[in-house]
Amino acid sequence: MPRSSPHHRRRIRGSVAIVAAAVTALGALTVTAAHASDTVSARLGDPAVYSGVIKAWPGDKDKDPAHATRQVDGESCWVMSNDPFNRYVYVDVDPAAIPAGATRALVTVRFHDAAPTGMRIAYDARSNAFQTTATQQLLGTGEFVSSQFELTDIRFSNNANGADFRVDVTANEGSVPPVCISDITVDFTDTPPLAITSRSLMFEEGDAAISLASAATSVDYVIGDAEGVPVKTGKAPVSGGKTSIDLNDFGPGYYTLKVTADPGAPVTRTTSFGIVTPTPAGAVSPDSFYGVGMHFGWQDVATEDALLETMTLVGWGSTRSDAYWSSIEKSPGVYSFDNYVGTRGTRKAASLGITTTLNWMRDNPLYDGGKTPSTLEGLAAYAAYATASAQYYAQFGSSFSVYNEYNSTGFNNGGCGITADCYYKMLSTTYDAVKSVAPDTTVLGPTSAGFSLPFAQRLIELGGLDKLDVYSANNYGFHEPGQAPETGSYGTDLPVLADMIDQADGDRDIPFWITETGSATNTAGVTEEQQAERIVRAQVLAMAAGVDKLLIYDALDDGDDPTEREQRFGQFRRPAAGITGISPKPSAVSTAVLIRQLPDAKVGEREDAGHSDVYVYPSAADEETRILWSISPRTVAVSAETPITLTDEFGEATELTPHDGKVWIDLDGSPVYLHGAVGGVQVAEAPVSLEVAETSVTNGPLTATVTGTGAAASTVTIGEVAADLAGGDATADLTLPGVESTGTRRVTASVADDSGTYARLRDASTVIDSAVVTGRPAVALEADGVRTSLEIGITNNDPVNALPVKKVTWNAAGTNGVAEDAPAAVPAGSTATISIPVTGAELNMPYSYSVTALTGTGDVHDVGKLSWAPIADGDAASLPAISLDDQGKWVSLRGGTRDSSADLGGTVRFSSTPEAIRVDATVTDDIHVGARTSAVDSWQVDSLQFSAYTDFPGVVGAVRTEFTAALLDGGAVLYTHAAAPGQSTGDTPGGAVEISRDDAAGTTSYALSVPWAALGFSERPSSVFGLSLLVNDADSSAATDVRSGFIEWGGGVGTAPKDPLKFMSAQVLSADEPERPCDTTVDKDVKGPLVVAGGTTCLTGVTVSGPVMVTDGGSIRATDSTLMGMLLATSAGEVTLTSSELRGMLTVHGASGPVTIADSVVRGIAALSDNSGGVTLTGNEAFGLLSCTGNDPAPTGGSNTIHGMASGQCAGL
Repeated sequence: MPRSSPHHRRRIRGSVAIVAAAVTALGALTVTAAHASDTVSARLGDPAVYSGVIKAWPGDKDKDPAHATRQVDGESCWVMSNDPFNRYVYVDVDPAAIPAGATRALVTVRFHDAAPTGMRIAYDARSNAFQTTATQQLLGTGEFVSSQFELTDIRFSNNANGADFRVDVTANEGSVPPVCISDITVDFTDTPPLAITSRSLMFEEGDAAISLASAATSVDYVIGDAEGVPVKTGKAPVSGGKTSIDLNDFGPGYYTLKVTADPGAPVTRTTSFGIVTPTPAGAVSPDSFYGVGMHFGWQDVATEDALLETMTLVGWGSTRSDAYWSSIEKSPGVYSFDNYVGTRGTRKAASLGITTTLNWMRDNPLYDGGKTPSTLEGLAAYAAYATASAQYYAQFGSSFSVYNEYNSTGFNNGGCGITADCYYKMLSTTYDAVKSVAPDTTVLGPTSAGFSLPFAQRLIELGGLDKLDVYSANNYGFHEPGQAPETGSYGTDLPVLADMIDQADGDRDIPFWITETGSATNTAGVTEEQQAERIVRAQVLAMAAGVDKLLIYDALDDGDDPTEREQRFGQFRRPAAGITGISPKPSAVSTAVLIRQLPDAKVGEREDAGHSDVYVYPSAADEETRILWSISPRTVAVSAETPITLTDEFGEATELTPHDGKVWIDLDGSPVYLHGAVGGVQVAEAPVSLEVAETSVTNGPLTATVTGTGAAASTVTIGEVAADLAGGDATADLTLPGVESTGTRRVTASVADDSGTYARLRDASTVIDSAVVTGRPAVALEADGVRTSLEIGITNNDPVNALPVKKVTWNAAGTNGVAEDAPAAVPAGSTATISIPVTGAELNMPYSYSVTALTGTGDVHDVGKLSWAPIADGDAASLPAISLDDQGKWVSLRGGTRDSSADLGGTVRFSSTPEAIRVDATVTDDIHVGARTSAVDSWQVDSLQFSAYTDFPGVVGAVRTEFTAALLDGGAVLYTHAAAPGQSTGDTPGGAVEISRDDAAGTTSYALSVPWAALGFSERPSSVFGLSLLVNDADSSAATDVRSGFIEWGGGVGTAPKDPLKFMSAQVLSADEPERPCDTTVDKDVKGPLVVAGGTTCLTGVTVSGPVMVTDGGSIRATDSTLMGMLLATSAGEVTLTSSELRGMLTVHGASGPVTIADSVVRGIAALSDNSGGVTLTGNEAFGLLSCTGNDPAPTGGSNTIHGMASGQCAGL
């Protein structure tokens, strides 16, 4: 925010969306080319028609256009297919049609949108023959649409398999959807429609400006604070295709940016930027605690250089990368370092003062069959390569890790195993060889996966500390949404390991480095806000434990897929379409602030603040500096006699003036820093408090209320909004502007009187989309089998306005259509439900789906994966078994093979009781291995693993649990690896397991039961939840992970990371008649009458101030609600009142469905007549006349209190 505002530094909200596509899938962008001949095209058919194109062809399996040509809706196109396996269209542009010096092209693809999948372009660029654009999501609309892709730094010299580029359609679950491509157009233009061209969007305060390029005449921009609240808008004129936005009136902070231009059609780019104070002197040095890893060569040279330069601005003095053995030694004993891709990056880093730790990685096809070295020959070759590396990279001051995560099968596939004994052989061989030639080399080990205390203890016992110069470990103890550094391994194992090293290293005082740590911001991972908070807290906990260096993993996102965890660990986002440079995530800014606040990276003993959730650490170098946070929201009183300065995680500084020797601060997971003479910090109630609505909608106002309890007359300020708070007991309401993004919105209020600001208050609201559409699988048991359907929900979260619905389209299981029963509008605060029968879907198989609702406020989509996986109620044999051979997928480990079903296969059935889920499996396996003594290691041998997720797999934030059943040599075990909240890993409480082995038949039979509570449910679920299963195959008894592979049904369990997004969606089949779903759900109060003329309307916890009328077969279901007027139902379907109050008259006549009044109060006359679906009256209180006549069957129930008179069929109830 500009300096003219006193509140120009705010903190983060959620994540920032990078809008990369220049067009929607509904139409192409108008492009202004340099001249008319700069456009080339290919119209695909048999034959294809080219203009400026030499040829195009489908691929890769079959390159014959005649085989791919189809007629769809009267248009000729090339279809993508499984047989032959074609998912590409290659295009070779005529060199004569490419303008001289062209560097940018816009490719427009017109296609029949047959399935919800992805599409991208891979093209011949100067840095890469297959440079890829970001993947664009297709919706499966069943119509012809267009998408556009921006290609930069083009080379177009036929290096992409003989072409200049190819259109790439994503295969779903290994199956290529029949997307049919009709036209491809290429426009060459020197000036983009709109691009943010700054190489890096991290700036030093006072030297900040964002560069842009556009074919438009001007660019409009909106700068938001960390919460996305607009703080500055403007228009920048474009001259010569270029313009810029001056940021020199902004102070330190994390900001959002939205720019829009109209070079013929509107184009928008959205990103973020950060501003920090100058890098502290001495920060970028070999001795710095602060570092960040990166992969040299995984990005183009310009991006890599910009990233390294930005790392020095943040203040990272160290980095860590890879020295791949197989890339350096391609012939025995011949090492090529000059041409190795990592050498250039190491040299560049050194020129900037950044020292690099290189991992001696990892295997080489020349030795030990290309696996992790374990033989004498392999270990000797590895040590020789390490020695040569140490000698070469000494010029850059590099240090080296002996392997990476040797104790994990994710990296180690060697014949010896993953034990400390095996690692010691590698470590000692390598250390001795390197030190004999390059004695000054700094050697790290074991660089373990996790702090791994047993591994560390055994390595120390073997004398491993004598064979290393730095003890190193990688740890990701807070990368899942529900994890926190303090309650995980950073608060438990880290101090133990640090003490273990200190006790064992004698006089050497061996340094301890954490060489990887972090959390990923993928879809199922943490939010960017959580990443920023946790990485700072983890670094401080590491300082407190005595860690000497910590390297965050990693500097830059490794890919563009938001669902893939390994691609989203970065502190910076990758360049994207229309965004040339790197852009910071909030964590890059929060770490930069930490480096400036604690440059010496030393903290004293934790101070007691009166609550275990509150963390206060003083700086060991500056007694007047403290860092504070709380893992649950707490208010603290800070004792001080003179003003103190509070700096938030993004660098905003606020002066606080004590009142009666105290200032008050609301703490949460975002660390803050205090500077000044502080007498103490204690949890206490403040004389003022802040409260905001628990939820709010995008672009809608948010009300904040500040309450004073005996406080002095004050002024409350939140951003640009201020209000007066009267003295004594008083409240002040502030209406805050809305924000565009969903997620957690933190609200910070300053409270000041005439003497200054004395309180900093915080609260949070969850911002949700005003309109949401969802698609969910549904199964129901019918006489002829299981009925499958797609349940579409349209939710209007707007508390005031109805949501107009123009059209609803869907695609699932290879079919698509328009929902004919879609409502014309969804009332405010309501959900409308549409049930779409889906025929031809195979049970227990994954399918892609998409749902789109065209509404009056814009289009909303839901895209993902689902399955119809029914779970039997009781008898497992009542449903088809899951075939591991046909419906499972073999995953090889360490080159393991599966020769046939006899090697590994079988069937699985899920069933349920009200108390538990059951798994019955018959697994074919020619060799059974159960050589483990501890159940915690049961997954390493022949076993069955399954994992559950307490919500639909596409929903983030639910509970994941995981279990293993195995027949070990000592008997059957059922072990919990990931426990539900409030439970522990270990033997599964309430679980039961029986496993038998028939060696003659080569089968293992499993029968296990796990309580629903152990899966994280309070009762047997009625809604869809996630489920995944695998069976492991081990044919060796070695004391390590000996699996050759596994068959998985679902996914997301057998390999890291654990990912519920890959689970199947399962649902328990009820033996009872299913309750009709709500077509419309009303969860906001209704002012005026409510008319139900069809479908089922559900009222939940609301008040209806007018009459309620139900007609024409409509149904009403009211729970915990108050109806102020009468309820008149004539020829209705269902009428249900549960735990509700009706203050007017009740008349129900001629209902065809059930009429149920339970645990409710009826204050007016009640007349129930001629109803045929059954009447039940139980536990009610009636104050007027109750009359029942002509109902067939007669009413049932009891325990009613009648204050008036009951007559007719209800006289005895």
